[in-house]
Amino acid sequence: FILNPLYAEDLKIESSSISIEKQNKLTIFKDNVIAIDNKNNKFETDYAEYFKDLNLLISKGNTNITTSEGFKIIGQNITFDNLKNIISSSDPATIIDREKNKIYLEKFEYSTTNKFFKSTGKIKVTDVRENTYNFSQIFIDEKKREIIGSDIKAFLNDKNFKIKDENKP
Repeated sequence: FILNPLYAEDLKIESSSISIEKQNKLTIFKDNVIAIDNKNNKFETDYAEYFKDLNLLISKGNTNITTSEGFKIIGQNITFDNLKNIISSSDPATIIDREKNKIYLEKFEYSTTNKFFKSTGKIKVTDVRENTYNFSQIFIDEKKREIIGSDIKAFLNDKNFKIKDENKP
């Protein structure tokens, strides 16, 4: 495979196939698309469109992102707005933090400057002990390693909370 790099205003993009539509100021990337911004956030997909005037990279289909702090985002149809320093999607996504907790979101927005996620809707957090927490709104601060949510419902899977071992969490 030959990867063709393109430097787009602090966004390095590589792909196996690149085509340009000069009329629309659009660049289409196909197969093994990897984009890295100047903050070291990594964007991986098989199809993306880059709009030069807007400094906007939009994936179509499955997309994986690794933030500069080591959080992983697994989703699809994700927008990488390098002008506003925001990564977002209106589609469901999963965030896996550095402690391997999984956060399931209906949609999300991530500030690459502040290293901060926010989401509303049905949100489910499953920690490494398989405890689950449901929220209607969540904020995740990567720097402080904090999760703040509203309207929590917690389901704890700890034997100390059970009267009988047969009980489900």
